[in-house]
Amino acid sequence: MKHVAIIGYGAIASHVIRAISSSSAIRLGGVIGRAERLAAAREAVGQDVAVVESIDGLATRPDLVLDCAGHPGLIAHGAGILERGIDLVSVSAGHWPTRHFTRRSRAQLPLPERAFASPPGPSAGSTCSRRRGAAGSTG
Repeated sequence: MKHVAIIGYGAIASHVIRAISSSSAIRLGGVIGRAERLAAAREAVGQDVAVVESIDGLATRPDLVLDCAGHPGLIAHGAGILERGIDLVSVSAGHWPTRHFTRRSRAQLPLPERAFASPPGPSAGSTCSRRRGAAGSTG
């Protein structure tokens, strides 16, 4: 079973959480969010799922983190997640190309060990994988 964490708790995250809860192959291991959204997230996911302000607050290392928060959430948490060698997928298009995130990530991450990839299509989510040479790799 794969353990997944989510950045953010809003409209996109609520749909993703429902999809994960119906799967026997995936377990929601945590929600990472802003302090003012944590109570709503805790109410939605229950006591069995950690709801924290950073990746460091999760007791169990996730196999994958899904960004459902948008630019601020990805900028706040993305580099730290990747530095720990955890795969990160953004389900909202347009995050990776931002200058702020790209500059920050390149300064902190050794790009030969990680690849930035994006699936085809204008509305497809952006992905970042630890696996070098992933399809669509640009780095």
